[in-house]
Amino acid sequence: MIYVSVFIFNFVVACFIYDQSGYVKPLLQAVLVTLLIVAIDIIKYMMKAKQKRKA
Repeated sequence: MIYVSVFIFNFVVACFIYDQSGYVKPLLQAVLVTLLIVAIDIIKYMMKAKQKRKA
């Protein structure tokens, strides 16, 4: 659920930034930022799991 809200927020902000009638650029930016956040969360989770296995 958190990723959906991040995506919607990014899309709305990108619409204001690009200020065009089209929605392709804001949609692309929102998707890429959301994917970046998901990737960072996965990396953090893997590092925590690795540390727990060591201890």
